[in-house]
Amino acid sequence: MEFFDVANTVGALASFFAIALNLAVILQIRDMWNRQTHEGMNPILIICMFFNSFFWTIRGFLTSDMFMLVPNFLGTVFTPVVLFLIVYFSHKKYLAKRAAKMRLEEEILKAGKDIGVYSQDELEKLVEKGSINDLDGEIKDEK
Repeated sequence: MEFFDVANTVGALASFFAIALNLAVILQIRDMWNRQTHEGMNPILIICMFFNSFFWTIRGFLTSDMFMLVPNFLGTVFTPVVLFLIVYFSHKKYLAKRAAKMRLEEEILKAGKDIGVYSQDELEKLVEKGSINDLDGEIKDEK
């Protein structure tokens, strides 16, 4: 077997698995969108995948190596989408929690309570419970 044949075979296998990795990223994008959360995704891993794909894409372009260029170009395209979704769902979760806290503070004020008597931990527990009436009987609606 000639060296050229071995190099092409190894290149084809490397390209196949790089494309498979990028297909996994596409499936991850779909799962994140369906679940509407980024939990379980490590942004550092995705950033490293992006730079890895980006620099191999450049090298593949400079050397005209299609085995290197094509699969890594796909990674350069798809990993920013995952990063965008991580940021998007992080921000969405923050906004939802902030809105819940504002609704809770409004509920406390409507009940005639002073917000200042609650610690941040108590407010966080109340936000998780969803109501001022749900914190183990400590806070009662006196109406």
